[in-house]
Amino acid sequence: MNGNRFQDGQYRYERSAADPLVAITREGESAPFVTYQYDEDGRRYFLQAKNNLRQEKAAEEREIVWRRQP
Repeated sequence: MNGNRFQDGQYRYERSAADPLVAITREGESAPFVTYQYDEDGRRYFLQAKNNLRQEKAAEEREIVWRRQP
């Protein structure tokens, strides 16, 4: 156990076998409202928050690029 929460009374946190956070669901709901994806090096590169797509890209300068889908 590494100390990361799986729920806190308001949200449920889903983690992969390697432990990165992959989804957050509100208590009482069945579908997550936030999901995350990671590259092969464990860096988060994708975030889906309900209908808003936000894409993170790791670059040498550590610049984060955000995009919003209509």
